[in-house]
Amino acid sequence: MPSRAAHNAFDAYLVRRGYLDFELDYDVVHAVMARDAEWFGGDREKAEFQHSEAGLRAWLARLKNRGETPDKLTQFLRCGLAHLALDRAEAVWYAKNPGPYEKIPWKKLHRLVLKGLLKEGWSSVVFDGGEKNWGGNFADIEMRVAMLAQRRKTLSFKLSAVLLSLFATLLALEIAARALGYSRYERFANRSDVYFSNPRGYYIPLGSFHGEIVYGLPYAATPEGYRLPDLDRPETARRKPCPEGIIALGDSFTYGRGVRYEETYPFLLEEKLRARGLCVGVKNCGRVGADIGDVAAIYDRESLAASYPLVIYGFVLNDFGLPDIHRIVGSDFIDQNNGGYRYNPLRRASALVNLVMTRLDTARLSRVTTKAYLEAFTGQSARRGFAALAALDKSVQDRGGRLVVVLFPLLYDFNRYPFAEIHKKIRMFCEKERIDFLDLLPAFSAFPAESLWCHPTDHHPNEIAHRLAAEAIARFILGMKGITGEGGK
Repeated sequence: MPSRAAHNAFDAYLVRRGYLDFELDYDVVHAVMARDAEWFGGDREKAEFQHSEAGLRAWLARLKNRGETPDKLTQFLRCGLAHLALDRAEAVWYAKNPGPYEKIPWKKLHRLVLKGLLKEGWSSVVFDGGEKNWGGNFADIEMRVAMLAQRRKTLSFKLSAVLLSLFATLLALEIAARALGYSRYERFANRSDVYFSNPRGYYIPLGSFHGEIVYGLPYAATPEGYRLPDLDRPETARRKPCPEGIIALGDSFTYGRGVRYEETYPFLLEEKLRARGLCVGVKNCGRVGADIGDVAAIYDRESLAASYPLVIYGFVLNDFGLPDIHRIVGSDFIDQNNGGYRYNPLRRASALVNLVMTRLDTARLSRVTTKAYLEAFTGQSARRGFAALAALDKSVQDRGGRLVVVLFPLLYDFNRYPFAEIHKKIRMFCEKERIDFLDLLPAFSAFPAESLWCHPTDHHPNEIAHRLAAEAIARFILGMKGITGEGGK
């Protein structure tokens, strides 16, 4: 049997719809019926409507004998009939959808019961003191409730099937994403040269940050910002020195951010030239963050103290500057640590979430960042940059040297590399100005870009990329006419 609250709510609904008098207290009807359930309804699975109505009318007859008005008794009769109808509706619902009482859609049952009552002429029933039954039945109500219950049951089944299928699909995708390696999601440090993980075992612990170990290298540098042997490997500087005849200029790629001092391309280049019998020292004057203007200033300062017949400029595509760099939030294809990233624990927990977010990040950053790099080599920005490069070449020539522009590609998807046009522009400019030019894209693109990263959150070239660069530069130098006496260009 529905609770007293359910019946009271139904009474309020009938009052709002104008079918019961709002001035009467119908709770007495429900109290009497609840107190004598066997008489007024009995077991809801076996109760016959006529018997319940007969009992209700017998009680109302006693009220009439006590002097209650016909109008009040009529309202009580309609309330009692509605009570019994709601009992039957609940019984049908439970037969179709057994479950928690709180799951019964009482508001919908109220509407269906009222429709059935009205169809049977319930609103015209009047208590005249006799024992003649109303004559209506609950068939329409039971049918309506049964249909609603079946729809709800079917919908619940379909929803469960959909959710189960969705869960199975997500689980399969999660397993696939983990198999593809997306279970690894790196935290981003607030510095470019420290990392929260050490996947290649290349770095050493440097301390802790918020309770987590951070890894990196113990860099050392001159007051000018040039790279020195790492603090934990001072013996690197003890090799027999050669007269410095080559100076390497550039930014963090030349400095060797992310690799050991002895695995930077300037150091390896000197080693390879030694192996060919050429004792020529290579001075690494790369400085983190240097652009083409800084490179020119560094060369001017260094050339006052020494003469360098060969000047290697490790050129990176951001050396002309990036217009509207504030639009790039995230990776600039080099350094994600300083790219405005925020750590997302959900990506750490789910490989599937990490895969989706990675693809979204890649699409967004590819669009925004590629545009910024391309704009750096068009219009006024390109004119200023190429003019500075020409001025650097002239400065080197005026001091009796020879400039070699070594172009480092960005370590980004070599299969769909979006900056090939920029490489072509730089090559054509160097050919026009008769500047020696070496593009490292062919050497690097033989490998997956990510295999050349020093860390998943830091896309500076690793020791493999520096070795490839040193080998390519050594071959190029050994083939230059007038430098070693070998080959020709």
